[in-house]
Amino acid sequence: MGKLRVEKRGKYWQYSFEGANVDGKRNRIQKAGFRTRLDAINAGTEAQAEYNKAGINFVPSEISFF
Repeated sequence: MGKLRVEKRGKYWQYSFEGANVDGKRNRIQKAGFRTRLDAINAGTEAQAEYNKAGINFVPSEISFF
């Protein structure tokens, strides 16, 4: 949903991104503890892709209009 952010916290790196709003409140997904910036980017990209693919898939053949 939102842009992937990578930042340093102390000597470790973290990623974060915005998820869908829940009850009008922002839903921020974040994880820290990566040793390198590249590790955080790779993990964040994978987590964001998994988050975006979650949910019910729409299959047109399962819908009846009668």
